[in-house]
Amino acid sequence: MSAKRATSFAHTFNVQLYGWSVFLFVERDKYARFASRRTGTPIAERRAEAADSDGLTLCRKDAHELVIAIFDGEPGTLAHEATHAAFYILTGAGVKLTSDNDEPLAYLVGYIVDECIPSIVKTWKTRK
Repeated sequence: MSAKRATSFAHTFNVQLYGWSVFLFVERDKYARFASRRTGTPIAERRAEAADSDGLTLCRKDAHELVIAIFDGEPGTLAHEATHAAFYILTGAGVKLTSDNDEPLAYLVGYIVDECIPSIVKTWKTRK
């Protein structure tokens, strides 16, 4: 019988329309290890970055990858980081974001939040 390999991220999903992969983390150490491997940044730097944050978004434009980390489980933190992520994706695709063209941003933020909420809720329910 083969052992199941544990994933380091809470959730992963693709934004197929724009060709991006998104990795969600809710634990600081798992984020730091993954981000260190993906970017070549020393793990100590990634741990320090995570220790000082309620959440963060890491963009790897060359690989079309985003890492969203929500460490405090707060809806406001998720909305904040989802907006950063959506902005990176849309501007990378050449979408001009203006007050007259804000629907792509609004829809993509909603999609990212919808993808992340179940994993965040599940994680925080098990912690309490």
